[in-house]
Amino acid sequence: LDDNHSIRYVSPSVGRILGYELEEMMGRQFLEFLPQVERSKWTDTLATHKKDSSSSWRDEICVRSKSGSWAVLDFIASVFTTDGGHETLINARDITEKKNQEILVVRTNLLLRTIANIHQQCLRNSDSDEMLRLICQEFVDGGCFENAWIALLDDAGQFSSITEGGLGTQIDSILDRFEHGE
Repeated sequence: LDDNHSIRYVSPSVGRILGYELEEMMGRQFLEFLPQVERSKWTDTLATHKKDSSSSWRDEICVRSKSGSWAVLDFIASVFTTDGGHETLINARDITEKKNQEILVVRTNLLLRTIANIHQQCLRNSDSDEMLRLICQEFVDGGCFENAWIALLDDAGQFSSITEGGLGTQIDSILDRFEHGE
């Protein structure tokens, strides 16, 4: 990158990761590829490192691919002083899949902890309506879901017990849809 954040060189691997032809990236502003919320962080960090002519730093950044999706890159950036100002060399690797797997592990652990808490509720509670209410609430309070509901049907296929967590009066429209076969 040059002093104005214009891309001066792109390796073929970056083009493959982001889906661009190299010529499509050359000369464009690097900030165009960043989410709005990360642009000021990038410019502030770069300004800080330009003060030290041989400064390097490591971070992660989201970059927009040609398809519009976001890739997470782990990078090391180095600022060099040149006759014309400063240039920044970025060496990056795609860690999008790794980040997705980390999120999946966190969500899975959250769900397992919620299920363990629900199991405890089942062991402590003999009132089935109260137990179902606590189960729904645990799914919501545990952070797994924004809302949850459980409906039990009798032998005739009619609702015999209904409970929810996080829905409030919205449960009525859901039940109406079920009763009308939607």
